[in-house]
Amino acid sequence: MCGLPDISNVKQCVRKIATRLQKANLVGAVAIRNKSNVPIFEYSTTLPELSRQSVVALEQVTNQCQALIDNGTVIYKKLVSVQTEISDLSKDIPRLLETNGLRGKKIIKAIDNFSCNLALLHGQTDLLEKAKDDATITIRQILEAAETTHLLLSSDE
Repeated sequence: MCGLPDISNVKQCVRKIATRLQKANLVGAVAIRNKSNVPIFEYSTTLPELSRQSVVALEQVTNQCQALIDNGTVIYKKLVSVQTEISDLSKDIPRLLETNGLRGKKIIKAIDNFSCNLALLHGQTDLLEKAKDDATITIRQILEAAETTHLLLSSDE
């Protein structure tokens, strides 16, 4: 995204962009504002192509992280609600299976499938929570790096 290896973190990318701007005497051409802990990018149309692409890519990462945080909260709550309902339903599964004519090994297999699906749902819920945490950290790192590289204009305007 910024000309660094894929294993580079966001702070390194912000520093690389700031260094490019300093070398090209374009320090004021890019600014990042902190609006309610969300980086807002402002940049000149006269940026060199490589710098512009890097800033646009960083802005896209920020937007995707913010979308994950915003939408992830709603989805997480729904997943937890479904997990709770399914867990409550699991107590009635043997009775429901018997009333529908399943017996013996078929009941055991159905209960195993049900348990496996519940575990899968729980795992996806955990992954979503981890992704939200990672997105929050990424946004915080962008703001911290912008501050240390003097790209951050001011806080919460």
